[in-house]
Amino acid sequence: MPRVSPHRCCPLAIALLLGVAANSPAQQSGGAVLVESSRTDVVVLSPSAQRESEDSQRLGQLVQGCRKRLDVSAADSAAFVSTLPTPLPMEVAGLDLIVLAVLPDQASLVDCDDERTLSTIAAARGLRVTLDTTYVPDRDIVQVIVRRGETVLRPVDERRELVRRLGPGMLRTPGNHWIRLAFDVSALAPDARGAVDDLTIEVRSAAGGTAERFALPWSAVRQTWERGIAARNPALALGALYSPGVSREARRDARATSGFALMSVGDTVGARIVLAGLLAAEPCFTVAASEPAPMREAVQALDRPSARCAAQRPLVTVGRALVMPGFGRASRRAVAQRTMLAAGLVTGAWLAVRQSTVANERYADYLAVQTFP
Repeated sequence: MPRVSPHRCCPLAIALLLGVAANSPAQQSGGAVLVESSRTDVVVLSPSAQRESEDSQRLGQLVQGCRKRLDVSAADSAAFVSTLPTPLPMEVAGLDLIVLAVLPDQASLVDCDDERTLSTIAAARGLRVTLDTTYVPDRDIVQVIVRRGETVLRPVDERRELVRRLGPGMLRTPGNHWIRLAFDVSALAPDARGAVDDLTIEVRSAAGGTAERFALPWSAVRQTWERGIAARNPALALGALYSPGVSREARRDARATSGFALMSVGDTVGARIVLAGLLAAEPCFTVAASEPAPMREAVQALDRPSARCAAQRPLVTVGRALVMPGFGRASRRAVAQRTMLAAGLVTGAWLAVRQSTVANERYADYLAVQTFP
């Protein structure tokens, strides 16, 4: 694991000064996150972070590049671009949601030179650009179950709609379906450690048989949370996280200042999400002693990857390297593992020598009592 120098957070007073980055193009484009399994695509998105007009513009550019190869008329391509899923009542009400768009995986078979738009923006609307327009029961989704551990999460709304596919000659609507589930953000709120463990999705198709079950990475949910927080709080610096060319230091400062700003206004859940992402990227991050105790305690409670954050004395490095190659520079977890391995090797060698000694003593006793004619 590469060395990471310890960092201290910036003062809370600058928490809002980086807000100029909040209107970056990366944030405004929507920022849906794609999770792929063997037979299913899941797009995780925050409705509050979506920008329908900009997404339609990107879809129009994508379809324009594919029209000749697909033999699609201008009217059909315009209808495809303007297709929007039925609005969820919760979205209309402006509630804080995390939406999962669950579609059967689909090979595009056509290179439209914009994989991100194909896999996220189009998929979030239930759209596919493909030459394959046949109905396949195994790709017709009838039920989706989301679990957190063994607890089934109940969506606030769920819709099953036809997959809209743009194929040769016209816009076709075959019988394959996709499902859209909307969850209140509280259903996916992180625990005190800053994560939601064991999120799984179970997908059943019209073909029956065994349902497909796979993990929903917490990192995908966390990114969606952050984009939703950034959209609802434009004064925060979270927009810098998704801007191209932003340095590692700028991303670290954006997370730190935004996390503590959220905590200062009482949004502890949002703060845990943002600061957990900070520790995932910067496991040696520490809070300055001058910051309030609740902030220090909140960061200390969060999970962070194992890392060696303090400089190691040369003599310790040499001593460890003499015990085992590569032992000189190691994380704390690796140190523990290699210490146990070294102890096991020493114990095994001692037992072997001991058994050899006992065997030789017994053989000597055996020779001593031999009688010869």
